[in-house]
Amino acid sequence: MNGGDTGGGRDARGTLGMLNRESETEDRKCLLWLLVLAGGFFLLRCPVIGEYFDYHFDEHFYTNGALEMLKGGDYLTPHTADGELRFNKPPLTYWLVILGFKLFGVSPFSARLPFLLIGCVLIGLTYRLASILLGQAGTDSQFPNSRKLVSVPAKPAAVLAAAILASNATFLYHAGYSIADGLVSLGVLVAHYGFMRVLVLRDYKRRNLFYGYLGTGLAVATKGLPGVLPVIFAWLYALCAWWYERRLAGHRSCQAGTDSQFPNSRKLVSVPALLDGPAIFLGLLLCAWWPLTEAFIHGRGFWNDFLYEQASRRFERGHFVYGLVRNIGINIFYYPAVLLKAFLPWGLVFLALAVRFRSALWGHLWKSGDTIPISKQPEIGSCPRMWLYIAAACLMECIFYLPANIHRSRYLMPVFPLMAVFMAGSFQALTSAVNIGRLLRWLFLTLAALGLLLGIGLLCLQGSEGIRARLCGAFLAIGSAATMRAMRWGTRPAQAAMAGVFLILAYSVFDWVGGPEFSRSPYIQVLAQLKAHGIEQGRVGIGPRVMQELPAQLRVISGGRLEFVRVDPEADTGLEAIIVREDLPPNAGDRQPISKLPETFPRVSPPQPSRHGYQAVEAGYGFMSKGKSFLPGRNNDRVEWALSALRGKEEGFRAASRTRYWLLLKTTAGPVLGSRPSAGKDAGGRPAKE
Repeated sequence: MNGGDTGGGRDARGTLGMLNRESETEDRKCLLWLLVLAGGFFLLRCPVIGEYFDYHFDEHFYTNGALEMLKGGDYLTPHTADGELRFNKPPLTYWLVILGFKLFGVSPFSARLPFLLIGCVLIGLTYRLASILLGQAGTDSQFPNSRKLVSVPAKPAAVLAAAILASNATFLYHAGYSIADGLVSLGVLVAHYGFMRVLVLRDYKRRNLFYGYLGTGLAVATKGLPGVLPVIFAWLYALCAWWYERRLAGHRSCQAGTDSQFPNSRKLVSVPALLDGPAIFLGLLLCAWWPLTEAFIHGRGFWNDFLYEQASRRFERGHFVYGLVRNIGINIFYYPAVLLKAFLPWGLVFLALAVRFRSALWGHLWKSGDTIPISKQPEIGSCPRMWLYIAAACLMECIFYLPANIHRSRYLMPVFPLMAVFMAGSFQALTSAVNIGRLLRWLFLTLAALGLLLGIGLLCLQGSEGIRARLCGAFLAIGSAATMRAMRWGTRPAQAAMAGVFLILAYSVFDWVGGPEFSRSPYIQVLAQLKAHGIEQGRVGIGPRVMQELPAQLRVISGGRLEFVRVDPEADTGLEAIIVREDLPPNAGDRQPISKLPETFPRVSPPQPSRHGYQAVEAGYGFMSKGKSFLPGRNNDRVEWALSALRGKEEGFRAASRTRYWLLLKTTAGPVLGSRPSAGKDAGGRPAKE
């Protein structure tokens, strides 16, 4: 009998070693493809973040604030470009912009690089979260004292979750802007990672509570009150779970939550499980140090501005009750549409499969028992607590923004990683009902084939203007061919990673090709005119109708050497140059690409020189697109333009309004080019077409 026991022990240890080796080999392969995915995300977006063709309105707050901090030395209190105090957001985002400026100089690339790196970190953390959550079923009950094994099928699912997040259109664009949403998403994901390990996986190590509370502190220190949502949700979830498990066990005390399937485990969910003095203290310190410091320095004025921005302004719309009902009625349809749009094409496939195989999906997600299953035959993520936590956390994030009068797709970015894990796990859960791998493979084979044809079409463009498009076509053709090869002969992690890289490449090609054509801001043309007149540093005036983005872009592009002040063009300012804006008549130049406007728009008289000796020089054109864009970042305009070009029409795209910018120059400030660009040059200072 002893010999039999010894032989059985050897067999068990041999099986355990084999499972460990198999898991480690698969882990290395999946990590390699995760690096391919994150590297593709970083490299394909680097050319985009280096230019301001695609610009977010909120970026000027942070770049101007960072430059003011560098100039004045006050790194605690943010200021606007006009020197006014701005208490809307904590300074953490400004510090990241300053870090980029310190390391690489003042430029658009350096301002956005830290946030792009944060996007790569979010992709890696999503993979980590998915591999832990979806792999818990891989623990074998034959080895009760062994370490937890991550099941082999969970690793490809984790790569798929990372690919779903990386190719999310909203995440893709906003991760490259110098705004707060990427950093607050990082804090929220770290917080949920810690709380899920405690509440879902029953891992009561102290470090998990530090993850939860410090992640919440990071989110609050980035964006303010919305960052508190993870800890509020964790406590609500713990209370509900404690009540449910107490009722399920049939005992009055919360200690009845111990699961009989885990004889060596600690108590299951209880509210005290979230109590840890040092973790809570450090989280509160990270949340409260800046508001308390600013309140001590600036008094009641700080609280008035900060609370107005964080709360009151979000609900102001006439009568409170009417505005609340109106906002909820709008947002209850807006945010589901935003989610479906952002997760294309994954979300569309998930929605179709969830409707078609709803019984199988429901049975796997919610009817798999009340505890983490440990079996000899692992099932991916068959833990109702996990799915309930993810679904409820995402729902709470949406509910939080329903009453607000400001609706933005980026507000849901903090829960995009959780949604990506949910979709990846659901795809794996449905493998018994439908061949998900084959479905996604043929979908991306079709998309890659279309991308290959488009790339070849871009390669066939002629003329000097097509150099940029031909280069993009070469990248698109190579990427599409690699994706087709991976879909045809690659492993599951390779297919997931290359699908994500292909979607990132497709969005980036739209930016590379259409960016200069559809830039709303004439910052390149205005800067060229300033340089042509020898104005490369110092103070420049801007008229009252010039939007704030243009001077913010010019300030960063010039390396911080140019300063802009709001002035009255009719007053004697003493400045060498003033930028003014002229609104063109309705439908002026409608359905014309922005680069064609200088040639096609009817000649009009420039603004008359003021009495203080200014003369007007045409500096460039801007536009606002007509209506809401279906795709993020103005791609709707680009798609419409591309379709019209394929139909052989030169009509371009519609625009709601167009603006012309003029540069008013002192007649003594150097040579004056006149009311139109100089002979042989267009409005941007480039050689004119013959």
